[in-house]
Amino acid sequence: MLIFNKLSAMPTRFKQLSLAEFIAVLDRFPFTRHINAVHMHHTWRPNRAQYQGLASIEAMWQYHTQHNGWSDIAQHITIAPDGTIWTGRNWNLAPASSSGHNGNSLAGPFMFEMIGDFDKGRDPFDGAQRNTALHVVAHVLHKFKLPNEALHFHNQMSVKTCPGSSISYANTLVEVQKIRATLGTRTVNFGAVIDSERIERALELLRRVPIASHTRRLGAEALAEPAEEGMSRQEMHHVTDAPETTTSRNAPLREALSEAQKRRLRPHVINLDQGHFSPDGLYTTRPADVDAIFDRYLEQALQEAKAANRPLQIMLYAHGGLVSEKSGLQSALRYIPWWLQNHVYPLYFVWETGLCGTLGAIIRSVGSREAARGITDLTDRIVEKSVGPLGGQLWKNMKDSAEWAAAADGGARYVALKLKAFCDAHGNDVRTGALQLHAAGHSAGSIFHAHFIPVALQLGVPAFRTLHLLAPAIRVDEFKRHLAAHVGKGIQHLTLYTMRDALELADTCSLIYRKSLLYLLYYALETARETPILGLDISLHADAQLQQLLGLSGTPTPNAEVIWSKTLEPTHRSSSTSTSHGGFDDDAPTMESVLRRVTNQEPVAPFPTTRELVDPWHEPVELPEELVLLAQVQAETKVPTPKKPAKPAPLMPLPSSNGHARQRALCIGIDEYAAAPLSGCVADAQSWVQTLQKFGFETATLLDSEATRANMLDRITKLVNTSKPGDVVVIQYSGHGTTLKDLDGDEEDDGRDEALCPYDYATGAFLLDDDLRAVFRRVPTGVNVTLFMDCCHSGTISRFATLEPVVTAPSNSRPRFMRATRDMEAAHEDFRRTLANNGLTSPADGSRAHMRVVTFTACQPIEVAYETDGSGDFTNRAVRLLSKATTGVTHKEFQRQVTRAFGAKPRQHPTLDCTDDASGYALLQPVPSVSSKVVAPKPARRKKQLG
Repeated sequence: MLIFNKLSAMPTRFKQLSLAEFIAVLDRFPFTRHINAVHMHHTWRPNRAQYQGLASIEAMWQYHTQHNGWSDIAQHITIAPDGTIWTGRNWNLAPASSSGHNGNSLAGPFMFEMIGDFDKGRDPFDGAQRNTALHVVAHVLHKFKLPNEALHFHNQMSVKTCPGSSISYANTLVEVQKIRATLGTRTVNFGAVIDSERIERALELLRRVPIASHTRRLGAEALAEPAEEGMSRQEMHHVTDAPETTTSRNAPLREALSEAQKRRLRPHVINLDQGHFSPDGLYTTRPADVDAIFDRYLEQALQEAKAANRPLQIMLYAHGGLVSEKSGLQSALRYIPWWLQNHVYPLYFVWETGLCGTLGAIIRSVGSREAARGITDLTDRIVEKSVGPLGGQLWKNMKDSAEWAAAADGGARYVALKLKAFCDAHGNDVRTGALQLHAAGHSAGSIFHAHFIPVALQLGVPAFRTLHLLAPAIRVDEFKRHLAAHVGKGIQHLTLYTMRDALELADTCSLIYRKSLLYLLYYALETARETPILGLDISLHADAQLQQLLGLSGTPTPNAEVIWSKTLEPTHRSSSTSTSHGGFDDDAPTMESVLRRVTNQEPVAPFPTTRELVDPWHEPVELPEELVLLAQVQAETKVPTPKKPAKPAPLMPLPSSNGHARQRALCIGIDEYAAAPLSGCVADAQSWVQTLQKFGFETATLLDSEATRANMLDRITKLVNTSKPGDVVVIQYSGHGTTLKDLDGDEEDDGRDEALCPYDYATGAFLLDDDLRAVFRRVPTGVNVTLFMDCCHSGTISRFATLEPVVTAPSNSRPRFMRATRDMEAAHEDFRRTLANNGLTSPADGSRAHMRVVTFTACQPIEVAYETDGSGDFTNRAVRLLSKATTGVTHKEFQRQVTRAFGAKPRQHPTLDCTDDASGYALLQPVPSVSSKVVAPKPARRKKQLG
């Protein structure tokens, strides 16, 4: 639903066709989507008089993509007043035609707009435009063998008058039928000479897929439709003032920086993209550029400071996560001179996010959708619920970018290494105070510094004299984990600037969400509703530890304090007057307060106040393609608010008194991951249940919030402990897998433990291979325990994995793999430490000789397990083959069958993990020591499900 092309390239995005050329394109277009209707619209605005050719089409495209947040222009074609046809959205993609009637990539309507306002008394529906519209309808209906009634006016699906109150539906059907009667079995020949090159060019343009549409359509766009008669005055300006579309100040500017501007930035700016040095864009940074900052520019600045008998104050500044590359560079150009005039040497991290314009577009699209449904009093809860899935994933990916910057190969870590070397080279200046370090971060800049500062301190960088967090958007738990312990030590003094709750509630996001961004995080964008955020008044006063650390409990502390906006006195070292979340870094009292605390002096030069007042929520949609693609893949499935884990039903009955062997199965599926939701795991578990019941298995399930680590381990343990010789047990799992740092030293190959990700994994509650081995070590002799593991890193889930897989997912697939972040590793270590303190860990022998289970896995350890179109690739094939199992099929043969089902060039290779003897045992049958007869499973007469 986001930007797919730069404005500079727009003239090549649309092509004008004659009616004859359109028909030729229609005949040759490679449809993969079944057209089941034709939707007819008028634009309303622009009307015929306002139409300006290509400029009007570009204006509509810009309005739809940047204002509404859609992936492309809404319509498949646009019919101009002169009867010509403009190409639009890829015809194999669903349009944004009418809420709930847009279909999907498999089937749905063909949508066209007619330039004009055809309500009674407005533009006449006549001439070449009318003729073209009727022929378009007739030819599309004819091509797909649809009845005339498959034509739908927009007003038949909404309360609008579109395509105009002057157009009669009944008369239109009559005229369409007349045209269809002339077509016969072949399309009409207009006698026009068709330029084959123009047709090929049109086909090429129509086959283009915008970046945001590489994945299946998001639910939000399934509800999209043009505003038309519902446009506000501002919205009408967007689509009628066409000449501004290529020069609008809200357009994503891509002009090159001047050489003079680059020279001003070079000593002060580190430009990062996804955590690494940015190789392209408006401004590039290479390792050599960072070397020059420390080896040349800072060396010179230090000597100049010494000559002036003053310290060199280095300020490392991280802007907010809502800032685009352009805005970050503009801010640096504007404020670098101010810092330098006040004898502070700034180093700006510009970490290309551009999230504000994106969130603004998403929020506005929610407003447009709900208004179209008649909800005029749009509540914040509706916004939170609608924005949460995609917005939350974009926010998470932005936070990942901050973490990646401090990783081993990250750009910020490289800066930290150079900073350490510089300080080491001038150790005496550090000790005497002639060289001092400071840091500041606005909004998500606090998240950036939560990763950068600990890494810098760990590498040996001297303590930071001050840290200033402006409206910090970091979670409270992440602040405690990364920064709190350093306050008073590696961070000698912390100052937090933020607003009182009344101002947070008075702030807005995109003029639709009626609270601040921090409240949007608190309620919708983080992994759980009401996640405490460091910059929120309510979060600070609800946490006793923070109150003590920040001096909010009535007793001031020497190392930290909070400055609440608005202060009465705007010119002191404890001043702030910002009344919006995004305003702190442009608020003169706030920034001059930061300066006073850095230099312990009055400002030599006042903070510049000449910034053009631009609403950041209406900035262009401008994100790195990687973030857009990743977020859309991960957000297609709605991220629900984590529910309280449900109390599962009793596991299974105890062994029967008649001594008969039993067949029991536990099927686990988790889609509702807070950070990276899946869409096929619950369906997988249910598919396994249905299949296993046919063979007489008693089945139980753990789905989504039921599948906590405690519940999973408890159920599996009970299955093992209550089994007796002759029993057959199946444990099936579909969900995320990961690898984590080995904490007990038993993974000699790579030092990583393989783990399943339960529903509550974010607390560190991973289910390790060690945990499962400890349980399976107790499997009684004569019991057949078979595992079907449809997850990444499942290659040897009951023993160990070796390598991290390479993740390359096509558009309709998701990898069932969650890369462990630093926070996940830290939570894992805390969780394991607690288990160890409570004596709840035990060693397990993972050698093949001690294996007591048979494990079928979705992929090799270095591969990725995929789900495609709502089902695990492994499950899809394994269940189908199990239903057709032949007499005598062994574990080894079944594994071969599943592998063959993946085809000649599989992207994942299922594996079998068991002892050599067990590989020859019969599938899902008692082990030979109990029953030597090898038979295929036979469907039971009665289905039975427990739990």
